[in-house]
Amino acid sequence: MKSCVTPKARFRNHLSIAACSATLLILSQAVLAGGANVSAKAYVLIDPDAKQVLAQKDGNLRFEPASTTKLMTALLVFKALRAQHIDLQQKVFIGGSAWKQSGTTMYLHAGMEVTVDDLIKGLLVQSGNDAAYVLAEVVGGTVDQFVIMMNAEAQRLGMLDTHFMNPAGLPEEGHLSSAVDLGALALTLVNGFPEYAHYFAIKEYHYPGTPTANRKNRNPLLFSDPSVTGMKTGYTAAAGYCLVATAQRRVDATHERGMLLVLLGAENEKRRAEEAAGLISWGYRAFEQVQAEQAVTSFDPIKVWKGMTSHVEIGLQAPVTLSVPTGQQAGLRSEVEYFEPIIAPVEQGQQVGVVRWSLLGGLIRAEPIIAQHAVPEGGWLSRAWGSLCLWLHGLLE
Repeated sequence: MKSCVTPKARFRNHLSIAACSATLLILSQAVLAGGANVSAKAYVLIDPDAKQVLAQKDGNLRFEPASTTKLMTALLVFKALRAQHIDLQQKVFIGGSAWKQSGTTMYLHAGMEVTVDDLIKGLLVQSGNDAAYVLAEVVGGTVDQFVIMMNAEAQRLGMLDTHFMNPAGLPEEGHLSSAVDLGALALTLVNGFPEYAHYFAIKEYHYPGTPTANRKNRNPLLFSDPSVTGMKTGYTAAAGYCLVATAQRRVDATHERGMLLVLLGAENEKRRAEEAAGLISWGYRAFEQVQAEQAVTSFDPIKVWKGMTSHVEIGLQAPVTLSVPTGQQAGLRSEVEYFEPIIAPVEQGQQVGVVRWSLLGGLIRAEPIIAQHAVPEGGWLSRAWGSLCLWLHGLLE
């Protein structure tokens, strides 16, 4: 005869962890104190593999993002390319007024025909405001519609401190973001669009036949640190000197490790470069990575009620990397919560629980536990017996 004993639920809250598994929405729970003495107004240092903040200063304060705005413009262009709405070799006729922008430029003028590929280089290497507006029209139809798309994407990414008014980062009332939000945006580009990463690493570019005065990438770390792989600078009088930078360093014979930094409001170019380089190097020294299998025991099958089988194999969706302070791996703790009772039918990939990792009492990561295979609903006898057992268990609680 079937046993009617039901396991005591470890926790009763059916916690949704959708936010925890999305790009950077776990940041506010993952902050660890530390970092060098930094005079910039705000920064956030991120391990992109672990999707964790390693250190921050005023990460949620709102600032003018200046030309780091162009990262969102690039993201929407990359999404349009992936969806085959546009093509890299597609030629864009330069007309109208989109090219007539103040500030940094790739020297577009009316009557030119420029490929999308060249416009992206003008956007990210030369920081061309003209390129930003032309690409906005290519992807959005109009600049106004493109700005609506920018803000919709910001909402989708959980960029709660961000509102865009234009695609270039030109000073405009209400055009604001934060270090944490720009980190979420940069992480989406790094992890979600690796096929376009090379654009951020180009050191020099100018369109044939145009002046060469603005050909050099303004990211100083590209020229001083071979491990830096790119991203974007920005400057306005109100924003100060800003930088989003990524790095990839070999930490042992077989393992490379990434780092992502957003630095806002530095006093000058020199301080921006020095403080950014210092924070990135500090991140590599002060933190080490741990694979989740080293930090949590394997999952036993869990009970399924009213199913064709009585248990389901469970596990993580994908390998999980954690970042912990160097030498403190022993203090890492894991906690597993199952959404019991699990009642058939169960679909393959269905979330049945959550595992949380913490260090020194602070949550650093949460990931869903999923069913590794489907469990169909059982026959009438199995369903009736399961209902009776669950009812009796409810009376005994």
